[in-house]
Amino acid sequence: MAVKVEFKKNFNLKKAGQAVKRPTRLLKDIGEIRRNEFEYIFQNELTPKRRKVKPLSPAYAKTKPSGKKIRELTGDLHDSYKQKISGSTLKEELNTDYASFVQNSRPLLPETFEDMPLSVRKAILELIATAIIKNL
Repeated sequence: MAVKVEFKKNFNLKKAGQAVKRPTRLLKDIGEIRRNEFEYIFQNELTPKRRKVKPLSPAYAKTKPSGKKIRELTGDLHDSYKQKISGSTLKEELNTDYASFVQNSRPLLPETFEDMPLSVRKAILELIATAIIKNL
């Protein structure tokens, strides 16, 4: 099962894409910001809002080797992160069998633009504004 996130609510990439000559380039740049954020929250065991993830249950924690993080930087979950650009849409997804469970219990991807940290939202909006201004 794939978990798909589309940034449409209160964030119209289509209009931004129409304002620039190459929307694919803009979306790739936004994707780079998002990929860096994904790596950061994965590595630091944070939610998309940069809050600490829930600890493992005591019973499950006993099954993990001592000193291991809840999330590992290798393996199916980390490697399943993909971005797809189609027209004026950037989609992010985690495509593993247990991605929906992870997304519900210890989310990795934001569900809306507002779920992203303010610093990430500002970086994306600045990128879009710069692209629009360059093409006026």
